[in-house]
Amino acid sequence: MRAGAERTKVLSCPPRDVLSSEELDAMENLKLSEAERNAIERLVAEACSATLFHLFCLMDGVADPEIVPVKQWLGAEFAYPSDSRAELHDEFYEKYWMYDKLSSV
Repeated sequence: MRAGAERTKVLSCPPRDVLSSEELDAMENLKLSEAERNAIERLVAEACSATLFHLFCLMDGVADPEIVPVKQWLGAEFAYPSDSRAELHDEFYEKYWMYDKLSSV
């Protein structure tokens, strides 16, 4: 029972609290080849990075929200805008690859 409780802390599926016991069993029983595992990791990484990139575009005011129509989206600012500021969406992938390179050393 303790192992079951511990694994629910690792795997969760929003908006529900946790994966079901049957879903957790299925995940633990997957016997993936290295290529299959890499493909799934890349798909998840792409889904996460695309979501963050779109969020940064919204924050920078260079994209409009897609779920709820907005007449004019002005973006969300952390600080007052200036002509010299770096925009988050412009640097997102460059910074990621820099981090990836440094973390794989």
